[in-house]
Amino acid sequence: MEDDFLDQENWYRFCKVSNIVAVYSELLNYEPFKYVLEAIKKKLPSMESDICGPLFRFVRNILAHFPVFECWDDVWGNKDLVNWQRVCRS
Repeated sequence: MEDDFLDQENWYRFCKVSNIVAVYSELLNYEPFKYVLEAIKKKLPSMESDICGPLFRFVRNILAHFPVFECWDDVWGNKDLVNWQRVCRS
C-alpha cells in the first residue's frame, strides 16, 4: 500500500480528519447505527463506549462552531469552551 496521507500538508490532513469526525458525529444520531453502538458497548470496556460518543461530539462541535483552526497543533479547549451550551457544574 502506498499511503501518502502523512506526507500531505497539515491543512489537508486537518480538513480530512475533521470531516471524518463530523460525519461520524452525525452517524451517532442515525437510528440503525445506534443499534451497532449498543452492541459495541457490550463488547468493549465500559469507559471506551462511554467516552467515545461525547468525545467525537465535542471535537465536532469545536471544529464546526469555532472554525479558526488550521492544523491539529492549533486546536485547544478549556472548561468554558467545552461547556458553552451547558451549565457548568463544579
